[in-house]
Amino acid sequence: MWISCLRRKRFSSTLLGMKPNLIAILAGLTILFGIPDTNAASLLDNYTVVKLEYGENRVDFNNDGVPDLVVVGHRENFNAHDYDVISFYANEPGDESRRLAIVPMFDQDKESVTLAAAGGADCRLHDFRLLRPKHGNQSLLIVADRKMSDGFFEENTVTFSYFKLERNSTESVGWPYLYFKLAEVREAKAKYCDVNQAFRSELGLGDYRRRNP
Repeated sequence: MWISCLRRKRFSSTLLGMKPNLIAILAGLTILFGIPDTNAASLLDNYTVVKLEYGENRVDFNNDGVPDLVVVGHRENFNAHDYDVISFYANEPGDESRRLAIVPMFDQDKESVTLAAAGGADCRLHDFRLLRPKHGNQSLLIVADRKMSDGFFEENTVTFSYFKLERNSTESVGWPYLYFKLAEVREAKAKYCDVNQAFRSELGLGDYRRRNP
């Protein structure tokens, strides 16, 4: 699994002296099968939660020195089930006037250009955290989804989907310049009503919403 690759440094002394091909194979196996009982919260210490509010948010979430754009819009429903729609944008590279490019999300071949955060009056069933790395430029988008069986107000299974920010540096046809690619899906250890409680308890991640003083 992807998270386990953050722990590869612990194996560096063992891998020294091995042939490059063997190292690559072992690294691939580590990512594929993962390391059981990994503390997911500690592995996210290299990231900070990007704070957002309704409207346009100029934030450099890929650490390239140029402000990117995250737009958070609200869809009113005039009941307990309104929701938010989120989209991500970054400036395309180049010396000329840069175009603002949308940064989509890919789950294998399925592409989404927006993300929805929604729930009921008591519990949030779908939400996310955009994480900016303290070092490097590979941002992380974590999307939490809670299963619904009997209704909105119940404790149920929560899954975390981890999307890594990728760059189409080879300009492969059909792929955008920047995109979030699904790297791993993990199930929370406990059951929750609100996915934001799962973010706090399981991943140690607070809310991304800016609060008015």
